[in-house]
Amino acid sequence: MSAKSRKSTKRAFPQGRDAPRPKRTRRKRYLVVGNGEVTERQYFDELKPMYQGVVIHYVSKQFSPGALAQFAAERMKHGDDGGGDPYAKVWVVIDVDQFKAADLSRAERTCRENGLELVVSNPCFEVWLLDHKTPCPPNVTQTKDAEAAAAKARMTEGKRQKYIVPGAVTEASVRNAVANAAKHNTEGHRRIRIRLAEESRLNFAPWTDMPDVIEELGRHALGNRIP
Repeated sequence: MSAKSRKSTKRAFPQGRDAPRPKRTRRKRYLVVGNGEVTERQYFDELKPMYQGVVIHYVSKQFSPGALAQFAAERMKHGDDGGGDPYAKVWVVIDVDQFKAADLSRAERTCRENGLELVVSNPCFEVWLLDHKTPCPPNVTQTKDAEAAAAKARMTEGKRQKYIVPGAVTEASVRNAVANAAKHNTEGHRRIRIRLAEESRLNFAPWTDMPDVIEELGRHALGNRIP
């Protein structure tokens, strides 16, 4: 082979430092800010192995919904914890629980004005946990009832039943939860939920925005996709 032919072959099939490097797919990063130090944190930790194509970072603060949303807005403005791509989304995860309607409305407005997403569970996050086993009944409108139902369904255990039962959150149970949530997230409840900031009405229990979170994660995960 002539020198000219060898040179042409080298250009056609580059090797070593000249070889093109495979492009690395960047994983989308999500920030979750919640006031649940135990249950919600554990739940999002359980999701991580199911969505290995994304990064989920959970931060908890014992703040009211309005203050929590403001904290999340400041957190987004002042960095993303050690570099990397900006967060694809920032979720502010709250319970209606004992909080006043005015504070929930303030959280909704703060999220909307700062490009965050408010993830509401009414009356509490246990509505979503219960959905993993069975649709949350329409008469569960109080926190104590939702917590008791989640514990009875063996979704939670331990001190104050704040710990998720090992093995209760699986790919199958998450799919089940999405389907079950649709049964109580009625159109009537949805209309009240989306007008939360304007009308300050809280009578839309049981409700959970968590299916939207699962849909987003599934859309961008590189591995498993739920639903």
